[in-house]
Amino acid sequence: MSYVPGLNYLFARSNMNQRDVDSIQYQLECLANQISSNKCGFYFLPNQPGTIFKNNYDFVVYLFHKLFDDA
Repeated sequence: MSYVPGLNYLFARSNMNQRDVDSIQYQLECLANQISSNKCGFYFLPNQPGTIFKNNYDFVVYLFHKLFDDA
């Protein structure tokens, strides 16, 4: 991923109103539901072929860590 300047969501949300936080949380939950609806024997990112996950939960957790580390 390329660097995009901005504030980290985990820190910025403390300065946001509850309506905006709820809206973002809802969108994240929708994304998580879409990701977790995929079923297969293993999961990986094409740009990181050596990183393979045997279950969807570990894969989704990894994706969100990457997302928030880069947010």
